[in-house]
Amino acid sequence: MDEKKNTHPSDNRQEWAGIDRLFRQDFAGAENMLQFDQLIFQISAAYIKLPNDQIEMVITRDLERLGRFLEVDRCVLLLLDENTRTFRHPPVAFWSGKTDDYLPKVIEMYNNDKSLLNITRYAFEQWSKGRITKFVHSDELPKEAALEKKLYRDLGVKSCVSVPIRVSGHAVGILQIATTREHRSWPDEIVPRLRIVGDILLNSLIRTRWEASLQTALEEIKDLKARIEADYHFLRQEIDTGTAIRGMIGKSDAFQKVMTQVKQVAATGATVLFLGETGTGKGFLARTVHNLSRRNNRPFMHVNCAALAPTLIESEFFGHEKGAFTGAHAERIGWFEKANGTTLFLDEIGELPIELQAKLLRILQDGAFERVGGIKTFKTDVRVIAATNRDLEKEVEAGRFRQDLWYRMTVFPIHIPPLRARTDDIPLFVNAFVEKYAAMIGKRFSAIPQTTMRKLQQYPWPGNIRELENLIERAVITSPDSRLKIELPRTRGSLKVAGRKTLEDIEKTHILETLENTYWRIQGPSGAAAWLGLNPSTLRARMRKLGIRRPNPL
Repeated sequence: MDEKKNTHPSDNRQEWAGIDRLFRQDFAGAENMLQFDQLIFQISAAYIKLPNDQIEMVITRDLERLGRFLEVDRCVLLLLDENTRTFRHPPVAFWSGKTDDYLPKVIEMYNNDKSLLNITRYAFEQWSKGRITKFVHSDELPKEAALEKKLYRDLGVKSCVSVPIRVSGHAVGILQIATTREHRSWPDEIVPRLRIVGDILLNSLIRTRWEASLQTALEEIKDLKARIEADYHFLRQEIDTGTAIRGMIGKSDAFQKVMTQVKQVAATGATVLFLGETGTGKGFLARTVHNLSRRNNRPFMHVNCAALAPTLIESEFFGHEKGAFTGAHAERIGWFEKANGTTLFLDEIGELPIELQAKLLRILQDGAFERVGGIKTFKTDVRVIAATNRDLEKEVEAGRFRQDLWYRMTVFPIHIPPLRARTDDIPLFVNAFVEKYAAMIGKRFSAIPQTTMRKLQQYPWPGNIRELENLIERAVITSPDSRLKIELPRTRGSLKVAGRKTLEDIEKTHILETLENTYWRIQGPSGAAAWLGLNPSTLRARMRKLGIRRPNPL
């Protein structure tokens, strides 16, 4: 007995032959082959109208059925790449005695280690020619398969048969069965049946993976189409827009301070909040931040929150699934999906309903959202820039704006001064607007009189730059060639221009109103100095000069 135990299996050919004869007589009989044929029929029938998401699970089940019927320890279905001699990941297998992730780890190690490619050179050459490889003991393999023999021994394989599956003359996969507990011979009768099983399983596997990749490609094309359409819409809008001047206008200290902040924050990707009166150029500066950022290869996208219907604003922002509500006849992509990878400007964010503010906070923090009527979580990479002419701190106190969203939005607040605080810039704006609109209608004008320019600088401009632009456009249309006639509005609210108030009176009134609106806070991001575009020390000096004092509390 001791001698037999120490005898190498390769010296025991007669014993193998006996095992081979016994196995042939026992397994290759007509009854077993009939049972094998019935198993093949059952396996084939299982894939008729089987949903794609169940195919790999059923293949794994059928490999286990095959393994238990043949009394083997391993049944593996592998996809091949003939050119690189690698296995396409992941395999499907019945692999007794190992965890589910064992074989995928082995395949990944093999594919990633180029020095291992020579190990299966012999097997790949046989498979590419459509030849079956099988052995009772790995020592039966020829000498050119020396590395392969070692691999089989390392994996604990005692006997093995590999049946190549070919399509159009190329090996695209193999069905391999093996034993690890005992040596086994492989009757010729089972080989064609294994090929049939391999064809059924591999075709099903290839089909489901191909359809899955096709579905992924279709989704990517769909997303790309939606992005291209959105980009086209906004590029077209930028081309057609006639209200924005293509260049930075301003030399005043107040404007230069704003531009310094814009340049500081543009490249960071941080959320920006522009605060200022209507018509001060918040949208133009938001576009400038985008143009100076790393996202400027995609169009700048903007949405006016005040222009959206309250009942549809969530759908506009995050999109909706088909049937999510009455009238939702198809799925729709929202602004945050369209703006993935670029900048989204939320104008008039102070108008956002309180119930939607929590979802906006989530997307600012995590980049995650769900469409209306859906349960799938989407991720988006959007740089948000917002603007408002409201006092959001007062809105927080009144319960109309979430405090946590306010903190998140004010990572980098920028206060845009009103035009009346930028009087040095008014001549620059006037000349630019005159040149723009005169060219559009084919007129030419001589220099604007200094008296007219002084009147423009003395006017308080409650509508700011937008009001000035509209005024100049109207003047260009109504004035004859060469003579530009500008008529200022006689009144604007409580501020009057006609000689009833001096410039000092107007300045005092405006400073008082600003101090009252900021609760007499002078310094800080929401202080009166920031709103007026002045240094706090300059504002205090003007208050002393104009006799402005904070009233005593009651």
